[in-house]
Amino acid sequence: MKAIFLISLLASFIFLSFSIGTSPTSVKIPEPATPIPSSESEQLGISTESPTVAQPQKFKIVNVVDGDTVKLESGETVRLIGIDAPETKGDCYATEATKKLEELTLNKEIELEKDVSQTDRYQRLLRYIRIGDSFITAFKNTPQFTA
Repeated sequence: MKAIFLISLLASFIFLSFSIGTSPTSVKIPEPATPIPSSESEQLGISTESPTVAQPQKFKIVNVVDGDTVKLESGETVRLIGIDAPETKGDCYATEATKKLEELTLNKEIELEKDVSQTDRYQRLLRYIRIGDSFITAFKNTPQFTA
């Protein structure tokens, strides 16, 4: 019985030593790729120029629904990301928040920027609104922004 156990142990040891693989010195590290000279890339039809960035699309706000929701000229409703204003029906400062958003955006050309989610549960577009160089959410930390 002891002999069978020793033979099994020896066979397992031999099998494991062969299945471990090669030594680290035999691993071949690939050489880094050499860049293609521009004359060759032109012959191959490969562009070496960086892609052009699309110009942002402009939209016009025609109605402010409440302190964090607007309607575009196209008819789309947009919910602002980063602002959670009081609802218009009876909440404190709801009227002030709506008026401030009207003052900032109504009848102005704006740019919309997407985030991870496209729409909310009411099928409103979820977007950041940019006017010029500033996002609307950047105004909320200024003293005159009450929303």
